[in-house]
This record gives sequence, C-alpha cells and structure tokens, in this order.
Amino acid sequence: MKVQVKVSPKVIVEAEGTTQTTIFEQLASMQEVFGQFGQCGKCKSDELQFIVREDDKKHKYYEILCRKCFAKFGFGQKSDGGALFPRRKETENQSVMQGQLEAGAKLPDGGWTRYNLQTKKSE
Repeated sequence: MKVQVKVSPKVIVEAEGTTQTTIFEQLASMQEVFGQFGQCGKCKSDELQFIVREDDKKHKYYEILCRKCFAKFGFGQKSDGGALFPRRKETENQSVMQGQLEAGAKLPDGGWTRYNLQTKKSE
C-alpha cells in the first residue's frame, strides 16, 4: 500500500508499507522534517531551499535556508539510524544562540535563526 500526502505548499511525500501503522510512522517522520518547508520563521518568505553543509571534520548539517533574508532552520540527527528532527530548543553543544539561552530553552521564531554581522551572534 502507498500513500501520498502534501506536507507543505511545495512538498509531497510518499510512504509505503504493509500496515497502516508503518505508513503512519513514515508519514509522521517525513511531515516533521519536510513540513517545515513552508515559509521562513523570520520574514515569512516562501523562497526556501534545502541545504546540506559539511565541516572539515566531515560532520554534516541539514538546514532550510531562506533565500530572501538568509535565516536558517536547522535539523538534528538521531544517533540510532540518522533520522532528522527539527531543532526548536537550545542544546548544550549547539553553536546557534551560544551563550544567549540555557540548554532546553525554546529558540525564538520557531527555531529560525539569522547571523547578525554587527553582534557576531545568531539571533
């Protein structure tokens, strides 16, 4: 059995499985990630794109970038298989918002951040 669901104005996902629960779990996971691809949390633009960055230590960073105001929405990666999840809270080792929020605090603008050149911090 296959199911297609429109999770945002620009994204349709497809899940396949033999049981409804299997398909439901797949759709829930995909909607949590790809449902963020609607509009920027800072400027409300729909000019968004998926970005995958890699640092010199080969760590990959999965983000959605607003092409209008250059805000980013980051995703974390689960250690047990690599599934992505939206980053909406400050973590102990997160470089975004460093020093501005305590671990576990909700990020402003639903998790969307933009680097401020003047203050040299993400906000």
